[in-house]
Amino acid sequence: MERTEEGTHQTRTWCRTSWWWMGLLVVGWPVGEAQRRLQPTQARTCLTEQPLTCGGRGEYDETTCRCNCSTGWKGVDCALCDRDESCTANQEGMPGTCDTSLQYQQDRAVRNYTCTMDDANMNELLADDVRMSCDRGEKECYVEIAFAMEAERNIVCKAFDCRFTEGSMDVKCDRTMCDCPNECPDGFGTIVSGIEDEAELTCASENSCTINLADLPLTFAGTCVVGTCQYGDGDGLFLDDFETTETSSDAAVIGVVCGVIGGMILLLGVYFLHSYRKEKGVRAEIHRLEDALGMDRDTYLPDSSASLFEFSGVTCTIIKSAGNNLSSSVMQLLNSPRDMLKTPRRPKDNSPRDEYEDAALDVVHGTYDELGQRVILKEASGSVASGSMIAFMGPSGSGKTTLLSVLVGAHVGKQVRVDGKVTLDGEDVTKTGGSKFSRFRRITGFVHQEDMLLPTLTVYESILYSAMLRLPFYWTKAKKYDWASNVIQELSLETVKNARIGGSLGSRGISGGERRRVSIGMELTTNPRILALDEPTSGLDSFSAYTVMQALRKLTKQGNKMVILSLHQPSSEVFQELDQVHFLAKGSTVYAGPAKQVCSFVEQSGLPCPVGHNIADWMLSLVSHRDSLNTLLKSWSVNKALYASRASGPETREEGDAVLVSANNHPSAQSLATESSDNSSDIISYGRTHSTRYYMASLSPTSTKKLTHGVLLQPPLRELHVLLWRSFLVLLRNPALMLTHFVVSLLLAVLCGLTFQGLEPNLQGFQNRSGFLFFSLSFFAFASLTSIDVFMAERNIFFRERMSKYYRTSTYYFTKVVLDALLLRIVPVCFFGLVTYWWIGLQETSSKIGMFFASMMLFNVTVEGLSMCISIASPTAGVATLASTVLLLLMVLFGGLYVNVETVTDALSWLKYVSLFHYAYEALLSNEMEGLLVTFNVPDFPPVPNVRGEVYLGTLNMSHGRIGTNLAALGGFCVGFYLLGYLLLVPGRKFVELFSSMCSACSKGKKLPPSTDDPPTAPSFRIS
Repeated sequence: MERTEEGTHQTRTWCRTSWWWMGLLVVGWPVGEAQRRLQPTQARTCLTEQPLTCGGRGEYDETTCRCNCSTGWKGVDCALCDRDESCTANQEGMPGTCDTSLQYQQDRAVRNYTCTMDDANMNELLADDVRMSCDRGEKECYVEIAFAMEAERNIVCKAFDCRFTEGSMDVKCDRTMCDCPNECPDGFGTIVSGIEDEAELTCASENSCTINLADLPLTFAGTCVVGTCQYGDGDGLFLDDFETTETSSDAAVIGVVCGVIGGMILLLGVYFLHSYRKEKGVRAEIHRLEDALGMDRDTYLPDSSASLFEFSGVTCTIIKSAGNNLSSSVMQLLNSPRDMLKTPRRPKDNSPRDEYEDAALDVVHGTYDELGQRVILKEASGSVASGSMIAFMGPSGSGKTTLLSVLVGAHVGKQVRVDGKVTLDGEDVTKTGGSKFSRFRRITGFVHQEDMLLPTLTVYESILYSAMLRLPFYWTKAKKYDWASNVIQELSLETVKNARIGGSLGSRGISGGERRRVSIGMELTTNPRILALDEPTSGLDSFSAYTVMQALRKLTKQGNKMVILSLHQPSSEVFQELDQVHFLAKGSTVYAGPAKQVCSFVEQSGLPCPVGHNIADWMLSLVSHRDSLNTLLKSWSVNKALYASRASGPETREEGDAVLVSANNHPSAQSLATESSDNSSDIISYGRTHSTRYYMASLSPTSTKKLTHGVLLQPPLRELHVLLWRSFLVLLRNPALMLTHFVVSLLLAVLCGLTFQGLEPNLQGFQNRSGFLFFSLSFFAFASLTSIDVFMAERNIFFRERMSKYYRTSTYYFTKVVLDALLLRIVPVCFFGLVTYWWIGLQETSSKIGMFFASMMLFNVTVEGLSMCISIASPTAGVATLASTVLLLLMVLFGGLYVNVETVTDALSWLKYVSLFHYAYEALLSNEMEGLLVTFNVPDFPPVPNVRGEVYLGTLNMSHGRIGTNLAALGGFCVGFYLLGYLLLVPGRKFVELFSSMCSACSKGKKLPPSTDDPPTAPSFRIS
């Protein structure tokens, strides 16, 4: 805190000192001097009270106020030699040499300079040349300056800890102390005593040098001459007295940036090396298994056998929050009638009701438990056997989608508690994260109600990238291509194989039924044993719906799969394709049994079942009316055992193994079979299934985990390859956004070039420089909001594919960040900068150019990270755009151009530290103004030349010494934003579990558990 206050005090002192200097130089200029400048024909009057003595080596000229030096001497007082003979004559015959080189050599100890200013206005401002003398032995330098207004009161500065480099003309000193031998000029005493920072002499070429005192706003640039007589062998200095290397602040910044980049590359290298070693271990286990079973190399597919899927007592309840519980308690104490809305009551009449009527009333009005919590699904039970199809049916809001999501382990809501039991072949699969649950999710495919497909890809490409990401990594590309082609053939999509999906941005594509079959095909690439579909016929015409159901029926019978789907209002043809149906009403089961016996159940309940009428529509109408629903519930409770939907699964393990025989008849599996004999393929498959189980049972837990989990987990580099391929295809086929960025950047670059061209080193040029840089930052900041639409367009697709374990969250996120940053952020900056930088006339040194582009790119990428974080956390694109705009406007306000933060109240001044514009603007403007000599030209006053650009930075409370700090701050924000965006993408439960495990390990001193990057498949699946 003390350092911060001291730095703020120094900044304010710098601002006051800078403007004080210029005010004194402009306002304090004698009026007579201004009048004299208006009369150039008059003879010049010498301002010094005593003429120069010229050291006995020349004569003083009152017309020019200078010495006319004798042959062999030069300088303002003829103190500098220009030939060796002059030195010899000066020492009465002692041999000497005249050193006239600006470069420091080992045998030269002292050097004297006289510098004549190049700028005419500066020559008028000074009484005579600036003198400088350096002594390498003492590591000191002296600088003498005399202003024309009071030439007899000159300013002498002594610089300490000076560094000299052999063969160089530059001198740099760490400390400076200034004084006035004959009293300082009026008003200069405080300023002179405040000069204490660095001093340097830099020479760009022979005799063209600049003398710079850090605390002095003026820079003295001109032609410097050296003439020092050297006698004897020099001062005996050795090479160690010279500075051989020097590290500038820019080099330090570059070193830090390179170090950070190198560290990140090293971490990525370690990560990929670990992944490669893991992949190598899994491949070795696969080869051992294949050798043991007599299989060809790289053909093993994990066992997906399953014969019976059961669920019982599945109940979903919306959990009330603490606030709602408190509100409910208060309302109960006050006997509020609001409770009547939560717990259904009997009618006011006193007519007798039986328990089944009350149950029907509960369903009609909504069911609540004893705590007043709403029950959206109540004790649903059923089963489905291999080779059969079951459908959950009911009116809207009946709970069929909720039941389907619960069974496949999908997300059903953060405030939903799920109770019940789900088993696969008698094994409980409800424990999220367990090995049995992982196997269950691996053999289960879930097709959502909405077809979330990339419209720019073709049918074949959509199914192919699913196969490339989800099939075993050790399979060859040719096998995966064949697998995808067989899935297309199985779903009868050959005619539209090369057609684009379409359906967005006005692009035409395939039909709705074909889109639905593509969605199914993407799940079939893993050959799942259980296939769940949420209303696959919704939004389709009757023919398309029937086509989809025929494909599902074919998969059920030929692939021996379990197909579970939800239907809203199927046609009679679709209903006939079903094996079992499960009717729901308000979360309660009305019927669960064979589809062919629905009419019998209705008639047995005492209700008519019209012949020729669609039985699905008739059942929906019955469960929508109170009286008929009451009758059906009563009948189901009595006759439940007659219509039990439990399929007759295999009684023994051997019978269950036999199911695999027909599973291997799947067309995709047939195409990859290594046996040529059709008669023996079933026997071989049956034997391999047994052998695989026995082999797996003999393995260690580590080897078993590699074979069950590692085989379907793609290496990160392979995932990146597929995702980059997909993203590039999408971008190339829909390049509107990318081209818009390029075109707009070029158009605005031309506009800026025409507006700011011809920058001059004066006040107007400073204003134009600062305006151009801030406008550029504003343009790229608000252009980065397009990243919101880019992510929003694929967010639902990402969530679906992540749940289906297509890829890791990190690889998808890395792909999006890299492509968006490279093509939409960095390339437009390059176009913009290449057009404007040289056009408007910014400084053209390589370090300045590199710092400009690096700062602009880093700022643009950082703002993109901010926009991406907001888009991930926002529910809609509108909310994300509004939030991003407000944040950017606040950052613009405290960016350093519109308001001087030193004048803002302390309650708001801290906002500059969270403004990305503050860091980028200070870095860019400091980079441009540092080393720039600007003329302070105020109307109606004589101009003050060679004012250092750092003076203008001080007026904005900026410092050129903070360029590295600003870039480091931007880099920190950049890394922080992208890391936060990744954490927001990771499902909440996994993040909480990871954080808890870290805290537990830290508190107990244990080793951290290894963390995987793939997301959990069911963050809310909590069946007990």
